[in-house]
Amino acid sequence: VETLYQANTNSFIQPELAEFSHILFRVAPGATEEEVDEVKQRAEKYRAVAGNEVEFEPLAAKYSEDEVTKDKGGYVGKVARTQLPPELGAVIFTAEPGEIAEVVRTPIGFHIVRVESREAPRQLTLDEVSHSISNRIAQQRGQEKLAAYLEELHEAADVEIVGPLPAGVQP
Repeated sequence: VETLYQANTNSFIQPELAEFSHILFRVAPGATEEEVDEVKQRAEKYRAVAGNEVEFEPLAAKYSEDEVTKDKGGYVGKVARTQLPPELGAVIFTAEPGEIAEVVRTPIGFHIVRVESREAPRQLTLDEVSHSISNRIAQQRGQEKLAAYLEELHEAADVEIVGPLPAGVQP
């Protein structure tokens, strides 16, 4: 495990993470410009309310249209930038922790975002990744054993091919 870790330290880097909450105002697929503007105005209205020292969680619980995070006060958790739509990542990874960012549009709608915290990229320690490395080694050994077993079966098999083979299939 340690040898694999030392040989591949670049593979064990945690990306920059952000922990955030949001209030989502959905835009229906195929919405007209008027409908999009209505949703944006509603988001802007509640962004102004959220920015006036009002508790964020009750606003999210009451107004967010994200059924997954609504009951958690809009709390999404920690995510890497690559896990987010680019528009949302750009806002979240530039806003300061504790800040309620400007309303941002993504393909699903408008978001009011509060950044809870951010973590810089860092090298993961051997202790943090040893379990996943052990699993990777076990999986690789299992695949090697399976391949060897299939090869044994193939060599022991007495197969007679009758008729032409489909294009691209080797005997």
